[in-house]
Amino acid sequence: MKSSFSEAIENVGKLSNKVVVLVGDIGHFALQGFANENPDRYYNLGILEPTLVSTCAGLSKEGFYPIGHTIAPFIAERSLEQ
Repeated sequence: MKSSFSEAIENVGKLSNKVVVLVGDIGHFALQGFANENPDRYYNLGILEPTLVSTCAGLSKEGFYPIGHTIAPFIAERSLEQ
């Protein structure tokens, strides 16, 4: 499943230069193909899931297609820690 996800991200990234990938310091090794091909559209935000969601929202508002990636419990529960 991990390799399928990585391939899908790489393929989607080729469809539009408005696709931006943001990761929460999880799974970034699996997405190195996209990162190497698109260093200006790949951002590792570290352990900042609430910021990841906010950044995705801002990029979307500006016409980009953000893909935020982290572990599901972190993206759902880290905001409750604030």
